[in-house]
Amino acid sequence: IPVGSGCTGLEQRRLYDCIINSTPDLVYVFDLDYKFTYANKALLTMWGKSAEDAIGKGLRENGYEEWHALMHEREIDIIVAEKRSIRGTVSFPHAELGKRVYDYILVPVFNEKGEVESVAGTTRDITEIKLAEEKLRVSENRFRHMISQTPAPTLVLKGDDLVIEQINTQMLQMIGRGEEIIGMRLIDVLPELKGQYVWQQVLKVYNEGIPFDQSEVRVPHNRTGQLRNYYYNLAYRPLIEEGEITGMIQVAVEVTEQVMARQKMEESEKRFRALVNASSDLVYHMDADWMIMQSLEGDGLLSGPEGRGVNWLDKFVYPGDLEKAVHLISKSIVDKSIFEMEHRVINLDGSVGWIFSRVVPILDEHNKIIEWFGTASDITSQKELQ
Repeated sequence: IPVGSGCTGLEQRRLYDCIINSTPDLVYVFDLDYKFTYANKALLTMWGKSAEDAIGKGLRENGYEEWHALMHEREIDIIVAEKRSIRGTVSFPHAELGKRVYDYILVPVFNEKGEVESVAGTTRDITEIKLAEEKLRVSENRFRHMISQTPAPTLVLKGDDLVIEQINTQMLQMIGRGEEIIGMRLIDVLPELKGQYVWQQVLKVYNEGIPFDQSEVRVPHNRTGQLRNYYYNLAYRPLIEEGEITGMIQVAVEVTEQVMARQKMEESEKRFRALVNASSDLVYHMDADWMIMQSLEGDGLLSGPEGRGVNWLDKFVYPGDLEKAVHLISKSIVDKSIFEMEHRVINLDGSVGWIFSRVVPILDEHNKIIEWFGTASDITSQKELQ
């Protein structure tokens, strides 16, 4: 209290007592014989004693276990000899709350000669903090275990610099790096991402908290010493702690082989359709039982009511050739072999012409016929010459 404030020593004592006895912290003073010369209300409540029963008594008399008493006595000796403070953490029982964890500090109190005349201490109950820390530690361990066990390549980025905090084995293998990249910025590990669409989405998720999900994203990057295109199914999620975005989780499943295979198939199909369109033959496909027949280009020639395909026998075979056609079809279905036949057909104008039909079975991985692919060539002129 500043000099001239008008407060007497007695008033100061009452003020200090009020402050010290209103705090939940334990406040106390030891003499050099390890006896308590002061204990505040919180400490007396913990002991379950009155000041008359506790002051002037030693550690053991106030309920401290032998190990606990010896520890503080050694610390008091060090404080007196070295004139320095000591801080530590200890666990011991509270009279009402049971076993608790405390953080304490013991400091020397000097007299006019600079000698230690007593030791003052403050102890704070940090049980709830420790429990929260333990829960957080368990939660973080569980989260880390979950990330490491996730079969999909996964990494966790933290902070404004998007530093790699955790990355599982699958992701390391996919990008061709080792655990030395943990603690590095993602953009330093893969600098070629800067300016790319995928990096823009990373920043958007972190800055705006909007999840990102997209399949077959093209990501050019240098994974094996050479810059090339890779394709990924991506899922980005913001990490939110106490209402603020602190990082993000990235899951990236590589689908390069599938995309490249599909692109090759699409290119092959384009070439095939160009070939079909350039051919003068009629090209069609049928179901496994030869019941539904449709043109590959859907030109209407082989369409029935409501665009449904027609029956091959009804459309193509002259009645006199029906028996032979049925026999050859049955044989091809049983043998899973190519059907070939020259046969007559009734044209749209009612005239009779000749065609050469060649129909190939398409098999699945179980060697089962799933459809037929066929061509029909007009051979009327050849037959007339014959």
